[in-house]
Amino acid sequence: MEDLSKHTPIELQKMGNDIKEMHDRLKKELIADTYEMEKLEISINEKAKKLEELEENYVKIVEILAK
Repeated sequence: MEDLSKHTPIELQKMGNDIKEMHDRLKKELIADTYEMEKLEISINEKAKKLEELEENYVKIVEILAK
């Protein structure tokens, strides 16, 4: 960590403001990324369910044709 005692109060204030701005921006990005992850999870679950249904139907068709 940087030795902050070498900075003037004005420099420290500027650094603090910059840090807060970066923190707020990163927090918003994380929230947006989390929302995107939730949408992707829903999409994956829907596709997995459809895949399972297709597999079940395929097995039924094979069983009927094998008779």
